[in-house]
Amino acid sequence: MTAFKIMADGISSVTDARYFASKGVDYLCFHDSSDQGLDLYREAMQWVAGVKAAIRLTMPTAREIKDAVERFGPDAVCVGAGTELQALANDYGVLIFKEVDLGGDAGQPVSPEWEAPFVDAFLITKNEAGSRDLSANTFVRSLCQSYDVYIHWGVLGDDPDRAMETVRQLGPAGLILPAMGEEPIVGVKSFETLDRIFDRIIASDA
Repeated sequence: MTAFKIMADGISSVTDARYFASKGVDYLCFHDSSDQGLDLYREAMQWVAGVKAAIRLTMPTAREIKDAVERFGPDAVCVGAGTELQALANDYGVLIFKEVDLGGDAGQPVSPEWEAPFVDAFLITKNEAGSRDLSANTFVRSLCQSYDVYIHWGVLGDDPDRAMETVRQLGPAGLILPAMGEEPIVGVKSFETLDRIFDRIIASDA
């Protein structure tokens, strides 16, 4: 569908899964690793085809990653920026995507060089570095040039045209689109905002 991959983040219903699958996204990312989350994961993935699944773990140990892979059977595991290198240095048989801390109050961003051998892609899900213009961030530019990087739509600003211009300048491997919360009634949910985002993405790719 596009020149880059798209991950739908925070799938919380079958409705979410079916909507994003119909848009041709590459990954559906689930955040709930509980037994209830496993039930949703299994039900949702039964309703879709041609899309890969990911499970998000905040700061997992090696054992927690292994357990999630065994229980869910995902194609990828997304881990938080604070995940220890020791937890990544294992072959889990799935793709590993890791969030990147851009710095902010915590200081300068951590170099990804040590993690790169164990990580298949880096995720930029929040920007606490001050500037909203990621294209002017030399660390982000270098990261996108050197590794596969997925950027969350929420850190690109409120202007869709400017957001897509930033994407064009940085050339990330993918975008992360949020599932936009819970559905008020089972099977009923408005996707107007996401429809507009997808229209802008498709228009920029034409």
